Amino acid sequence: MPFSGIGNARLTTILLLVAASLLAACQALPRGNDNLAGKILSDSDALFGIAPAMPTPLEIHTLDEDQQTNFLQYFHDPARAAVPEYQRVADYVYIQIRNFGYQTDTFTASDTLQSNSGNCLSLAIVTTAFAQLAGVETAYQLMDAEPVFEFHGTTVEKGVHVRTLLLNPNRVESPLNFSEEHGIRIDFFPTYRERFVRNMLNEEYVAMYFRNIANEALRRNDLHTAYWYARESLHYHPHSADALNTMAIVTRRAGHPLVAESIYLYAIEYASEKLTLLKNFRLLLATSGRHEEAELIDQRLRRMEDPSPFNWFQLARSSFEDGDYERAIGYYRRALTLAPYLHEAHLGIAHSYAELGYRDESVQSLVAAIDNAGRLRDRKYYKAKLGALQD
Repeated sequence: MPFSGIGNARLTTILLLVAASLLAACQALPRGNDNLAGKILSDSDALFGIAPAMPTPLEIHTLDEDQQTNFLQYFHDPARAAVPEYQRVADYVYIQIRNFGYQTDTFTASDTLQSNSGNCLSLAIVTTAFAQLAGVETAYQLMDAEPVFEFHGTTVEKGVHVRTLLLNPNRVESPLNFSEEHGIRIDFFPTYRERFVRNMLNEEYVAMYFRNIANEALRRNDLHTAYWYARESLHYHPHSADALNTMAIVTRRAGHPLVAESIYLYAIEYASEKLTLLKNFRLLLATSGRHEEAELIDQRLRRMEDPSPFNWFQLARSSFEDGDYERAIGYYRRALTLAPYLHEAHLGIAHSYAELGYRDESVQSLVAAIDNAGRLRDRKYYKAKLGALQD
């Protein structure tokens, strides 16, 4: 478990979760057009009944009495008095997660410690909970890690990696260089191929909890829970493309395409990250028989630049499902340009070539999929397909 000095990026200092800031965050809503946003959200809210009980940010980070007592006894042990407070928090976190079991679910701080499992956001929440008890400032960084894909039937998710920073109160901030003197960077489950994306505000970090729960509910097809947790995340991160996209997907799956369309149109206008929104809006148009409008979205997508292989992979899969195999190959290749390791994209190209009747090209792509697959079961699967193709 590596702990290291803060990297070469200007940190945004994150205040502790105090009641005043939480109340202010809860009042925030998308503001691109207040009247339009209010009308759209009112229409979609009415479709999903009463919101379920959801934890507050304070409850997300609250530890039970035993967990608090154990930490505070460690933290205030006179034998550790000479150790900086932020280092004591880091040391205790490391002890707690030594035998931690990674899984994709997101838990509150208390539940994470009780189950000794969770994902990297769960561990960031635990770290934050300890830091709050100790009065240590925290900050967060969004990382892009390889591999970044998880497959759940018809849903493909990008694994977002959150890095927690425990800040030295005596640090002298510099826009050019940060070192171990400025704090401790806690990185859970590193692949050592992470790419720093940007610093995260406290509200965005909180929003990620609700968005994760929404996506987990969507995988279970629990549309009611998925909608309201995505909706709740907007209170903390207005105009979040991910949250609005989830709300639109849920609304479409619930059988309300026109309301979903209004969410997409609003999100495409005001969210900063548009590619995934456009891709899913195109799918809605195509499945509604509005092919000319879907083609206009396709033209816009082809003109776009996007640094995420995940987004191009999604576009490729959608094109394949629509029977547009040549376009699928083009999008798969754009994903591979950004992420050559992505064996699923090689497999997608192989399938596309097979549908087009290009056997040799399909074989070459399957060989590339085998060469890039890290897991034995994937290699066996691809070799079986290759054998069937060569027979």
